[in-house]
Amino acid sequence: MVLSKYFVVAAQFLFWGIFMMIDAYLLIPSIILRYLARIKSQSEAGQPQQQQQRQGGLRQPRQRRANTVVVVGGSFAGLAALRKFENNPLFRVILIDPKQYFEYTPGILRLVCEPNLFRKLAYPLPHGAHEIIQGTVTTITSERQQNEVTYVDSATRQTKTLQFDYLILATGRQYQYPVSPLREEATLAARANAWKVAAQSLERAKSILILGGGAVGTELAAEIVDHYHLDQGKKVTLIDASPRLVPLFEDAKVSEYAESWLKSRGCKLLLGEMLRKWDDKSCTLRHGAVLKADLVFVCFGDKPNSGPLVANNPRALTTSSTGTTSGSGNVIQLDQRKCIQVDPFLGVPNRPNIFCCGDVAAPPTEDAKQAFHAEVQGGVAAENVMRLVTGRPFVQYPEDATSGSQRMPMVYVLSLGRFDGVIAFNQLIIPGALASLVKWILEWTKIRQMLGRPVGILIWMFGDAVTFFLSKTYLPPKPKES
Repeated sequence: MVLSKYFVVAAQFLFWGIFMMIDAYLLIPSIILRYLARIKSQSEAGQPQQQQQRQGGLRQPRQRRANTVVVVGGSFAGLAALRKFENNPLFRVILIDPKQYFEYTPGILRLVCEPNLFRKLAYPLPHGAHEIIQGTVTTITSERQQNEVTYVDSATRQTKTLQFDYLILATGRQYQYPVSPLREEATLAARANAWKVAAQSLERAKSILILGGGAVGTELAAEIVDHYHLDQGKKVTLIDASPRLVPLFEDAKVSEYAESWLKSRGCKLLLGEMLRKWDDKSCTLRHGAVLKADLVFVCFGDKPNSGPLVANNPRALTTSSTGTTSGSGNVIQLDQRKCIQVDPFLGVPNRPNIFCCGDVAAPPTEDAKQAFHAEVQGGVAAENVMRLVTGRPFVQYPEDATSGSQRMPMVYVLSLGRFDGVIAFNQLIIPGALASLVKWILEWTKIRQMLGRPVGILIWMFGDAVTFFLSKTYLPPKPKES
């Protein structure tokens, strides 16, 4: 364990130095390339107008109105869509999000124990040629000639409207607190303070109940038992209805490693136990046993933020047992989890100018909810908006984004404290300290990409290409069961 810790820390320091040097060398060339790209896009945007003037003998040039694209949601999918529109003068892009910041969600559970790391995992939303509105979208109307977003301004609490030509919905999912912030935590300062309060509550607690043994519950339990060792007197109990941890991860090796790791550090596992009810101090199991604790974390019940798109016509939506909706009229289709069903181009049926991506979307080819998948979908959605305007054929998800593969790669890292975990690439499973190092690299470079830093953009451009190549050739996904 000690050797693993030193290995991870030393490797992190080494990679940090390498990444910072790469970023410094690329900074000036990236600024020049962005400037040249904008000049080129402006020139290309003006060519059709010049050709029309020559053919029609027009003396005065006509200004082309930029298409207004509203991107709702400033996390993985939304920011990926935003980057796609960069330097394109054909579009006026407006990002709407309730918060002034984005968080690197896969890493924030560590803040329950170490809130001082918050500013390494959360940054202001990136600025650029796009506009940013800090507000909560309540309804989206797209019927005939009415294309309108209604939102509540986060600062003034006033209800406002905004007209759009095209819209990309990337609102993600709402997790149980504190994974998803409260409405009052719209600023960096407020969110940082909330993590400090959560950490103080955990520090005072002697007994902790964690309800839910998925990735969130498992990683949270691991963070707590890793930070507060056995000799500090904290009792951690994790409860889940499934007979094994992280049941959505198909390979049982991941579950076995996580269960063994937690048990060896004093975490009590109650698997295969159904819950009857719970509150902030206790839970009641199906057979009537009551478990009490100083602190209870609920790590299940996350819901997609599909409300804004279905708010105008909720009565027309009835989810069937097959996961589709029935009803008359121009309805939005949802799957059983209330995610919005989209076509292979990530377009919303019956809404030709609206695309949907990320955790709120249900593409026909998959149901996995991963940040990596969300980003790819965000890029596809933005690309298809641009193709809709220019009259080019749509790209299809995931085939056209993965060089022809019919399935997206399953790539994830399950963190087990600061210096252990499990990394998975489709059917390849690697437990141990290497997983911790890989997650740090993914985290550090991904945040830089979301901030628009050259090192992040370059590494992930290369990393995505390699990932798709390996998934298509040497490490394919596990075949679906028929």
